[in-house]
Amino acid sequence: MVTDGDTVWVRMTGRGTDSKGLMGRPPSGRSFAITVIDVCRFKDGKIVEHWGVPDHFHQLV
Repeated sequence: MVTDGDTVWVRMTGRGTDSKGLMGRPPSGRSFAITVIDVCRFKDGKIVEHWGVPDHFHQLV
């Protein structure tokens, strides 16, 4: 996590199990991890802007 004034950048990894399939593919039952970069700008303690960049292409492997 990095902060600069009213902006916060976070790199996170979400983990789970493919139990529903993806993009027309049947579920594989395999575990997976996806990396996400989130950038949020705060004002008065609330998020007023958000950008999220998930690595969807990794899920196609």
